[in-house]
Order: sequence, then C-alpha cells, then structure tokens
Amino acid sequence: MCNTSKKAVFVAGCLGMFMTFACNSPEPSPNADPRTNETASIQVSGTPKVDDHFELAAKNLTESYNTKNCENFVELFPKSISELDSLYGFDEVMGERVLISQTETHLEYFFDCPEVSDLAKLNKVIHTGVDGRWDADAISVFQRRSQTLVRNHMNEAKRILDELPDEKAASFWYFLFDGPHSDNHQGTVEMFVDLLGTESKQSRLLTKRYQKVQTDWKDH
Repeated sequence: MCNTSKKAVFVAGCLGMFMTFACNSPEPSPNADPRTNETASIQVSGTPKVDDHFELAAKNLTESYNTKNCENFVELFPKSISELDSLYGFDEVMGERVLISQTETHLEYFFDCPEVSDLAKLNKVIHTGVDGRWDADAISVFQRRSQTLVRNHMNEAKRILDELPDEKAASFWYFLFDGPHSDNHQGTVEMFVDLLGTESKQSRLLTKRYQKVQTDWKDH
C-alpha cells in the first residue's frame, strides 16, 4: 500500500511538470511552416526586409560595380523585368527596393560598359524584356535605353527575335512601347517598321502589339 502511494505521487508530480511546461511553451503561429523555424528574409540596413536571393544579387552587382568589372556586372544583371523591379524598383507595400538608390548609375553602367559588345547587351536586353510590363523609375529607364539599343542594331535585334517563339518576340515589342504615353511612340514605331521591313514577321508583330498597348492604356 505504501509503495503504491509513492508511485502515484511520483506519476502525479511528473504529469504536473509536463502540464506546466506545455502551458508555458509559446504556441506556433498558425501560418508557420512546420518544416522550418527560420525565415528566408533578412534585414538590410536602411531597407525593408528582402528575400535573400535578391540580397545576394544586390551584393554581387554592387561588388562588380565598385570593382569596375563590367563584364561580370552585365552577366549578373537582372534576367527579367520582375527581377529588375525587385532590385531597383519601388513597391507600395515593401517600399524602396534594396538598390533603388543606385538605379541611375547601375543602368548607365550596364548600357555603357565598354568591355561587353553591343550585341551581347542587345541579346540580354531582349531576353530581359520578354513578358515585361512598363513601370516608372528603373523600368522606364531600362525601356528607353533598350529602344535606343534596338534602333541602333535593328538587324541583329531582328535575328535574335526571329529565333524566339512568336509570342515571346511579340511580348518584347509590347514591353518596348508599353506605358501611359504610348501614343508618343507612334513615330518611333513607324521608323522601326521601316528598319525591320514592312513585310517582315517582326514588323507585323510590332505593329500588332503596339496597337494592343494603345488599346490597353485607353482603358486606364
């Protein structure tokens, strides 16, 4: 009888300790990922939280710019408009992106890099612009500089675009003339059509996409 009482007291004591620990332990967030207790975001001094992929990209681009390694800089430059915006743009919720203060100097460095041929930059510009949409600041600067590069190397641009599926090539033309003042591009588009050849596939894709841009912005 005595041994049974001691055992009961011991079990009750252990149960009480377990309940105390369980009650005092912090409850997991209902939105927490059960696979990890860590977050993929890190804090950069003076900026909102950014995904570590873009933190690393920003670090590498800045290092290449500071060491004047423009070949590496062009290679590391964003490969899509969404990536460009995530590094150099502005988000209404997140605020300024990590490299927004470097927009002007970095974009100028990309387009004016003397160690990379215009053809190599043109190839990157076209693939970056595919599926892109206009936005203010960095994207609009990239768009304007891209227009100039394409105009100066139209035959090469035509060759690159001819190698893409029509829908991808068409999306690049859409991006190149997208924006709230698209009507102002009428003269530039006509010049591009002449340079491409009025009967060429790219000329037809450009004309059709430019008409779509104008229609889309009339609805805004």
